[in-house]
Amino acid sequence: MRSVYVSTAPTVEPVTVEEAKVFCRIDTTDDDVLITSLIKAAREASEHYTGRAYITQTLKYVLDTDSRFLPLPKPPFSAVSTVKYLNSTKTWTTMVLNTDYYADTRGQSGVVTLLTSPTVDERGLATVEITYTAGYGAAATAVPYALKQAVLM
Repeated sequence: MRSVYVSTAPTVEPVTVEEAKVFCRIDTTDDDVLITSLIKAAREASEHYTGRAYITQTLKYVLDTDSRFLPLPKPPFSAVSTVKYLNSTKTWTTMVLNTDYYADTRGQSGVVTLLTSPTVDERGLATVEITYTAGYGAAATAVPYALKQAVLM
């Protein structure tokens, strides 16, 4: 099992309603609510297609693994806040940074390295949950122009 989901969604979109209206040559406010929802849908689809997070958001990545090196999906990365594993009593145990794991979130290839081995199940796999922050920044201006264009298209 591998799944990544948004724990805390972005508070802004990479494209404003005004930018979308200019791009589409719309000069009325009648469809602003619809345009707002279309921008969100376009960002989500574009993020899925590119495998990237555009605006700062908190992600949870849950996986079953037998590896100590866990590459993070959806760059760019800024910080890992928690790493947990499912212990033998099926409850989550929080790991300690620099004691149980190391997090490298520099640039485009974030990775969590487990320094201690979590509990494994009968398949020999550990279930790990990583909570981290990803995105180019909290403001739309931080998103590269090419990605903004993808949302507009």
